[in-house]
Amino acid sequence: MVQQVLVVAAAVAFAGFVISRQVRRRKVTVRGLVILPVWFLVLSLLVDHAMIGRLHTGATVGFFAAGIAFAGVMGALRFRTLRVWRGEDGPWCEGNWRTGALWVATIAVRVGLFLLATRLGATEGAGEAMVYVAVTLGVQNLLLANATGLLPNAAPAAAPLERVG
Repeated sequence: MVQQVLVVAAAVAFAGFVISRQVRRRKVTVRGLVILPVWFLVLSLLVDHAMIGRLHTGATVGFFAAGIAFAGVMGALRFRTLRVWRGEDGPWCEGNWRTGALWVATIAVRVGLFLLATRLGATEGAGEAMVYVAVTLGVQNLLLANATGLLPNAAPAAAPLERVG
């Protein structure tokens, strides 16, 4: 019980960190866009060894696929709320209250999927939640990298790029 409370407390603290970072003004770098999604993907496999084994029924695969789809949609929606521009030292972005609200909605969608899956007997664990976070951040960051010209084939935006979502 104490371990579960500590895990939930750590997850809430980390979610607060991620959300606060998303609404602050920050320089956009390839490293900054890649680290969290990759970290969550790797962590999902390291922490939840049973995740792959749970994906053995149509229901569990369906909920996993639905989670990935919703994660992608939520990442794209959050990207649309970001103000993006090019400064003298490279691309920058900043979220706003809508970005924060969509993060809360992103978490609510994930919790809703978990509860529905559990009710229908499709067991999920921490691994699926971490893949969800990796995908939602990955989609948002991929769109941001494209908008700022950080992708190899993306045309860099003219300075100053002012796109208010």
